[in-house]
Amino acid sequence: MNTPKKIHNSGFTLIELMIVVAIIGILAAIAIPSYQDYTIRAKVISAINVANSIKTAVADTYQSNGAFSVNSINVKLPVTTAMATIDVQNTTGVITIKYDGSAAPSQIKDMTLTLTPNVKGAVLPSTTVAPMEWACASTTSTTANAAGLVSSPGTLLAKYAPWQAPSFLDS
Repeated sequence: MNTPKKIHNSGFTLIELMIVVAIIGILAAIAIPSYQDYTIRAKVISAINVANSIKTAVADTYQSNGAFSVNSINVKLPVTTAMATIDVQNTTGVITIKYDGSAAPSQIKDMTLTLTPNVKGAVLPSTTVAPMEWACASTTSTTANAAGLVSSPGTLLAKYAPWQAPSFLDS
């Protein structure tokens, strides 16, 4: 006599697959916006890195002359990259990074970030020749103010600005 063999189901059920897809969807909904913000912050920092040479020129000019004039630095201004235009105010040495390049993400298009030189907590022109500190400011300048630095506010949203710009603290 033939007895029917038991067939064991070793695959996934439809409900199990739907649960896995739902979990992946939830993780993607959280991860994608965070990743987009991360890539924008990376592009913001890339323009700040380009501004390092200008920051050094401003500090050297100020330390040599005891005053600052944009005409006395050895950098052709404004500096234009695919991401931003970087310029310096004539007497104060404030570096403005305007994210207006073709590679600038639409979320930060035409926004600015400012880097303000400070000497002993005062903006240029200061009569004291001392080490220069830099205040980095977006729409807020909370970190700079907490460090006792004066800053000119920019228009870049704070969530895209670096929370601290360590390369700009001392020169």
